Amino acid sequence: MFVDSAGISGAVASRLWDLGFKNVVHEINFGADSPDPKYRNMRAYMWGKMKEFLLTGAIDDNPRFESDLAGPGYTMDAQTRILLESKVDMKERGVDSP
Repeated sequence: MFVDSAGISGAVASRLWDLGFKNVVHEINFGADSPDPKYRNMRAYMWGKMKEFLLTGAIDDNPRFESDLAGPGYTMDAQTRILLESKVDMKERGVDSP
């Protein structure tokens, strides 16, 4: 499980670790810099890695998954890095945040 380390979610991850879930709960700062210069931030990087996985991998055939994965749009920033659409912009379009 990936838990956003920003805001109150850090306490959630900490509590899960206290309950013994140290090997399956990972804190991620989705706004942090991406390890790949192709992506603007960690959120875009993780979506890109998921896209790569889905070229040969598989997930359950579930309409909700499809909707969540197709929800965010993307743009390129001034340095031509991929940037996912913000949750605020998605909400303005009437699209739920996954």
